[in-house]
Amino acid sequence: MTTADDQPLPDNSRDHQVLAPKRDASGRFRKGASGNPHGPPRGSRHWATRMAEALIDGEGDQIVRKTIELALGGDIYALRICMDRLLPPRKDRPVRFDLPRIADAAGLLQAHACVLQAAADGELSPDEAGEISALMKQHRDMLVLVEITDRIAEIERLLAGEDRPAKSNEDRDHE
Repeated sequence: MTTADDQPLPDNSRDHQVLAPKRDASGRFRKGASGNPHGPPRGSRHWATRMAEALIDGEGDQIVRKTIELALGGDIYALRICMDRLLPPRKDRPVRFDLPRIADAAGLLQAHACVLQAAADGELSPDEAGEISALMKQHRDMLVLVEITDRIAEIERLLAGEDRPAKSNEDRDHE
């Protein structure tokens, strides 16, 4: 007899009964089923991490103090360690600059021109300008989606023979 893994097991093995239902018809593990049910428990730490913690245990304050002393003495590597802990690199920051209201394609074009100008003036980094442009692209996609939805609703209204026009995006904006 073989398991879904094609590994032979004795016929009387209880492991076979445990392993078989954990796989689906294609042989993949089902969601939540471990490939190694006898592996380490969730949240356990690697043995090397535990050893390092045991070595440092009780000595952490002295190690930090020594690193600070070395940094103050001019050791560039110790200084880098201290600075990385005190002022970690920023991954993101709020960006503040004026943009016109974006309600249609014309507003989107004006806003994009503002982003390009802010990047050219150094107010925004190229990465920040790119991220803002990506957000504006998503906004454009939403504007297009709403416009298409309104056009379909208008066509359906005309096909149904209704006389009154449906509310447009501009009408909704003014409400």
